[in-house]
Amino acid sequence: MPRASLKPSLWVGASSFDSRCAGSLRWLGDSVQAGSIVDYDTRVIPVTRARRRISDNRQALRASIANSGAVMSNRAVEPYQFVSFRRVLDEAWGASEERSVTLVVDVTTLTRIHVLAFAEWLSEHPESWSRVVVAYTPARGYGFSNDVDLVREQYIDLVFAPIGPFSERAAAEAEGRASRCIAILGHEGVRARLGVSVVTCNVGMAVVVGSKEDADAVQLARQQNATLLEDIESGVMGDWTAMFVYQQDLMTVAIGVRSFVGKTARSDERLVIVPLGPKLVCLQSALVALDSAKSALWVSCPIPAAYAINASFGALPTVFARVTGE
Repeated sequence: MPRASLKPSLWVGASSFDSRCAGSLRWLGDSVQAGSIVDYDTRVIPVTRARRRISDNRQALRASIANSGAVMSNRAVEPYQFVSFRRVLDEAWGASEERSVTLVVDVTTLTRIHVLAFAEWLSEHPESWSRVVVAYTPARGYGFSNDVDLVREQYIDLVFAPIGPFSERAAAEAEGRASRCIAILGHEGVRARLGVSVVTCNVGMAVVVGSKEDADAVQLARQQNATLLEDIESGVMGDWTAMFVYQQDLMTVAIGVRSFVGKTARSDERLVIVPLGPKLVCLQSALVALDSAKSALWVSCPIPAAYAINASFGALPTVFARVTGE
């Protein structure tokens, strides 16, 4: 999208141990009039290095807009709670309307639960679609050392909850219902298998995501999700299909998700998303699923015991995009 259309803007994003958190602000710079830096607590190892890295990155966030005179507020939210991040979005949208500027939401270092909360918020505010832009800075690569793999194998909880229309009623009627599943797959294969395994689901679609800038990304996603993909190919999973997409091709993602929801729609089944691929694709998929199903969308997302500070490295150019349910 033409980046000139992003100026002036109001910015929302999260501080993190990952330096990619400042990617979009470095580009937007002086055009940002105001914004909210979201802070949340998660365990990152090694702890001392992580704290130092987070502090440095917070300074980098503010340095990116130092010459603009922008007022940046810090907002503490729960890492795995939908409602607390929705409050941040409500306030930011109100401020952007008052100023008549673009609202840029950087999803790079938000948690996956925050990303799904953002999809829910967008589904309830279609009037915002023309003035909300999503920013995402892809990693150049992902670490697979013994330390990283050890952290990835440990999970302390799992979020399994409905969002969107009739979510309260859906929660009350959940017990014993069969499900259809949309699994967004990236480099977290163990976590994805766990997210899928808790869902009683014989009908599903796996979306394996790569990158146009990284020729190895699709192969990496295939390798990390090999067991799940082999089960789909052999028919062990039941009526499951797999599609391979680039994270930049949001239209292809939207068409695939809408087609799956339309072909498999049944009023007596839950629709579940396992959002463990690139966050831009998770956001687009969830928003289209909410719009297509016209009912609650369930989220299945395992919570790690800790994150490894070297889980990713480097940064590709920041992507700015509009996502809609259309």
